[in-house]
Amino acid sequence: GLSAGALSAKYGHKVLVCEAHYIAGGCAHAFERGGDTFDSGPSLWSGCAAPSTNPLRQVLDAVGESPEWVQYGGWNMYT
Repeated sequence: GLSAGALSAKYGHKVLVCEAHYIAGGCAHAFERGGDTFDSGPSLWSGCAAPSTNPLRQVLDAVGESPEWVQYGGWNMYT
């Protein structure tokens, strides 16, 4: 929704994005459990460094947005 709205606005369309969740952003946000923060978005899939095949990064580049990116220090898996 936000990606489609951002690209549509970039090309001059009037846009209204309605969000059903209490946090806007869909896969572009994080969530907390037990004091830990987890990235729920596509940066885990292919990263957001430039150049990138990450669809979120490509949309941000297309609309001229450049957020501050934070690199992961490593992977941990707890079972």
